[in-house]
Amino acid sequence: MHVVRASSCLLAAVCGMWTPVVAAPPVTATASLLASDGTANDAAGTSVDLSGDLLVFGARGRDDGALNRGAAYLHRRTAGGWVQAQKILPETAYANEEFGHAVSVGGGTLVIGAPRSSRDASGAGSVWVYRSNGVSFDFSERITSPEPEVGGAFGAAVDADRSQGVDRLVIGARRESARGVRCGRAHIYQRNPQGAWIREATLVPQQPATDNDDFGQAVLIEGDWAFVGAPSDDGVAVSAGAVYAYRRIAGLWTFVQKLVSPTAE
Repeated sequence: MHVVRASSCLLAAVCGMWTPVVAAPPVTATASLLASDGTANDAAGTSVDLSGDLLVFGARGRDDGALNRGAAYLHRRTAGGWVQAQKILPETAYANEEFGHAVSVGGGTLVIGAPRSSRDASGAGSVWVYRSNGVSFDFSERITSPEPEVGGAFGAAVDADRSQGVDRLVIGARRESARGVRCGRAHIYQRNPQGAWIREATLVPQQPATDNDDFGQAVLIEGDWAFVGAPSDDGVAVSAGAVYAYRRIAGLWTFVQKLVSPTAE
């Protein structure tokens, strides 16, 4: 049985199908983490992720060198508590990129999404990838959509995973058009032996898809499973939302199941 935590509940895969099994236990706050140079409207905490003793959070409204350029902050847990270890900025200052809107860290990889980046098309979005050198993270690559689209929001959500020696990441582009206008897409990448990220698959919602589903608003990848959230999906009720589950079978990412709330209205 494969189990993952999804928001406030646990999901279990039984015979290849996903079902809620139990409410997740509550957690208690033990510390309040702040950016060392935080100022008004930074929006620190827009996104967060944790891997072992390393935590990253995004501050999409940070104005370093340009309005809403964005930033990300890394903290390490020590015997004395959480300590800021690194601040990361995109290599060039561009306004309104909202770098840090989405973050993910794990397996020696740090991924930061900037869905409003306009370097390839207005609001098309970009994703920055960094690799650990054992002490800090170094810039590795900037990834853009295979088909940059105005307002596509590539990088609205990101997640990185290392399983069985293979590095993968999934990137949500919630406003790209696929089976409906602005219905959204998600892209899966694998790191090759030379360190470059190669697109492995593009995921789209199953038909019938509708316009503006926001498919790619949330993403998760773990081993041979990938999940994509579509909070504005109208399949059960108007904007009731859904989560799409995919599995890598014989080298191909294959749609398995559409998960919806049993009490959706």
